[in-house]
Amino acid sequence: MRRLLPSYTDILFLFIIIFSFIAGEMGWQRLLQDADTGLHIRIGDYILEHRQVPTHDMFSFSLPGQTWYAFEWLTETLFSILHTSFGLKGVVLVSGIVIAGTLTAMFRYALYRGANSLIALALTLLTVSANSLHFHARPHIFTLLFLVISMWVIAADRRHPSRRIWLLVPLTIVWTNLHGGFFIFFPLLALLVIGCALERRIPDAIRYTTLATLCGLASLVNPYGIKLHAHIIEIMRASWVIDTIDEFRSPQFRTEAQLHLMILLFLGLIIIVPLLSKRRVTEALWILFLSYSALTSVRHGPIFTLIAVSIVAVQLTGWWTDWVRNQPANSYSHVLDGIAAQLGAGFQRTSLWSVAVVVFLALSGSIHWPTDFPEKNFPVEIVQRHPEIATARIFTTDQWGDYLIYHNYPQQRVFLDGRTNYYGPKILSEYSGLMDGQRTWKQILEQYRFDLIMCSPDAAMASLIALDPEWRTLDSDKKAVLFAKRVQ
Repeated sequence: MRRLLPSYTDILFLFIIIFSFIAGEMGWQRLLQDADTGLHIRIGDYILEHRQVPTHDMFSFSLPGQTWYAFEWLTETLFSILHTSFGLKGVVLVSGIVIAGTLTAMFRYALYRGANSLIALALTLLTVSANSLHFHARPHIFTLLFLVISMWVIAADRRHPSRRIWLLVPLTIVWTNLHGGFFIFFPLLALLVIGCALERRIPDAIRYTTLATLCGLASLVNPYGIKLHAHIIEIMRASWVIDTIDEFRSPQFRTEAQLHLMILLFLGLIIIVPLLSKRRVTEALWILFLSYSALTSVRHGPIFTLIAVSIVAVQLTGWWTDWVRNQPANSYSHVLDGIAAQLGAGFQRTSLWSVAVVVFLALSGSIHWPTDFPEKNFPVEIVQRHPEIATARIFTTDQWGDYLIYHNYPQQRVFLDGRTNYYGPKILSEYSGLMDGQRTWKQILEQYRFDLIMCSPDAAMASLIALDPEWRTLDSDKKAVLFAKRVQ
């Protein structure tokens, strides 16, 4: 009977979904602000149509047929199935569930480790805000989910060793084929081994060395084998990737979400010394490593928060408990502590309400589900008015290239799309040269024989092309302008 009554965990899960994907101005379209989603869907379509994972590019005319790794093929296949069956509604609904489920699991993990429920809840809400920049229907959501699951399994094993720890080996196989972020698991395992050795827990160090070895071997079970690992390392070491791709750059801490991340980073660094004094070396190493990663790359922020929040929550709980112990029995602090204890007990239970509400959302016709990518971000109307774009040699932005691939699959070929690490520094340099109107822009246009150009009316390139007699304005609106090469 208790399964039929909503729990606090259900309320938190549903709050994250409502706050993040229903109540906002963009609604569920918030998950489609990055057109990489469309590219992933079409890669999945290709895999299902051809019954094979691609090894060569089939979407560009700038680097046609070159070696390419679809290292997120399993997520792309899932997205394709969801899209074929339910449209974009299916993709965003499942992605929203995964994101909300990950954050809820992170909160429950903190409680499992002994955190005060109010402290854990406050840190979780900060994390929801800090990670909101990364709320996209993209394969990285599965890395975040698997990361929380893995840390929980490891924490349980460190408390009471059991055979469940070896479930991380098959989990690694699935993770490897869902998203390239599986790679972060190995430095975390290495730090776990080092931390156990420094804590003089040698049997544990040996146990986790075996685990790391088996997980490493398991990660080779993918369509590309060891070549996938070499490819990921090459991307991580490439300086041009850091210089040209925004999500690989350091955070600016100017938005509300980034400021909340900064608060969590400060809290993580503050507890380093107390952790070391308690011989919790592994956790200190994890926070130091992930703090550095989050400060050098925007994309590592969510990974830091999902691991650090439980550690920070436990340490803050210890300080809170010590302080409350010295307060009068009738003080507000004791009352607050009692409330936290009652809430903590309530959060230990789950029910069928979350499932029931998700089913209701899926069946509801009153919710405005997306049928296309948001017009706020993409040239939806112009693309619909001009079917000839599908067979043209068109120059446009990487995000709009993704959208064209999604909208005009399988005919569309593009100069550049969201797989920026595939195109390399030369293509990206030429792309920047065109977008910024550098002195070589005409030579680049002639080199690639473009017959259409689509860009923002505010782009420097739009002003140059509008004055060039070899081009004419074919269509325009507030979002985009489409130029066509004049026939000689």
